[in-house]
Amino acid sequence: TSPTSPTSKTTPSPTPLSPTPVDPSSKLALENLCSDENTEGKMQSVLNLEEEIIIIEAVNFRNNNEEMAFGLYEQLLTDMDDVEVLFQMELPDWDMGLFTKFKNGQVFRDDFLNNDEMQSIVSSRKQIQNSKMWATTLSSDVPAMYPELIGPTGSPDRLLFHGITFTEPNGREKVAIFDEATKELKSENNYFTLGWFDVAATCIGEEDKYDQFRIESMRSIAEYAKVFSDEIWVPASKQRTEGSDLTVSFTDFVKDWTKISNMYN
Repeated sequence: TSPTSPTSKTTPSPTPLSPTPVDPSSKLALENLCSDENTEGKMQSVLNLEEEIIIIEAVNFRNNNEEMAFGLYEQLLTDMDDVEVLFQMELPDWDMGLFTKFKNGQVFRDDFLNNDEMQSIVSSRKQIQNSKMWATTLSSDVPAMYPELIGPTGSPDRLLFHGITFTEPNGREKVAIFDEATKELKSENNYFTLGWFDVAATCIGEEDKYDQFRIESMRSIAEYAKVFSDEIWVPASKQRTEGSDLTVSFTDFVKDWTKISNMYN
């Protein structure tokens, strides 16, 4: 039988950011880092968030100068108070993937974007031509509805990096059916979630392209393979496929990283 939607749980969409009137000072701050088309609207709303902000970046380097500029930028982030580098990894289509947590929007704006001592480094980061950057918030769905997906960070064999664009009108609900149906199967085979990140805005790149990013860990390829042979997997995956825009959504296997974190442990 096909999985059905759980009756005792719901999967609310993240509260969309309220429209923010264009604020010249916020626009000026965002111009230090974001692409010109992303210095108003949702990115300005991000600066007003009181919750933690996770900035996700994907970067390709054209030359050593860009790589050195990014290295200085990453060191700047590492040295800041109320800022933490969560994930640093090599992605299949990118030289570097970086996830950085800021305490809130004010820290991102005042301590980072508007810090005169950091302007030259932040400006050099913006000049890297081939990169993407998203402002996200941590999803509470995992501890609230899928605690089975929370496990030890350990020393995984691989990570999986997912970018999801939900189909309209009910793609998010279809993917939730998949998550509910497979949570115990994944847990039994040491296939855990390190973080779900809801996209609030785009700083560099195309706005509204992705709804959510996820990072999962697998302890071993052998255990990962067991998941696909279970009778639950095929009908559940059909729900995930129907709920995801496959022209945009992706899953990447990650085998090289220097820093990972567990957002729920």
